[in-house]
Amino acid sequence: MSPTNASALLVAYDISDNRKRRNLFNHLSGYGMPLQESLFYCQLSSAKQRRKLSRELNQLPLEANDRLHCFLIDADQTALLSPSPLTTQQWVAE
Repeated sequence: MSPTNASALLVAYDISDNRKRRNLFNHLSGYGMPLQESLFYCQLSSAKQRRKLSRELNQLPLEANDRLHCFLIDADQTALLSPSPLTTQQWVAE
């Protein structure tokens, strides 16, 4: 998988508001499958789809104590390309 083609992401979140958390879960369900309650595996088919998800996540109204982390998985899906957590302000896939 090259950066311009398909990519796999792990999206993890810790959001205190039940409604916001449920909305995010439902939204991410359109991009991938839940691995746990607040952890999603998203297989994105194109850079355009990755940018769209990035924009949508960056527009979420998060509270100061909310966390949203996105990790790009390498082409072999054996390792994370970035070992550190990234917030919506530091999107790894762009």
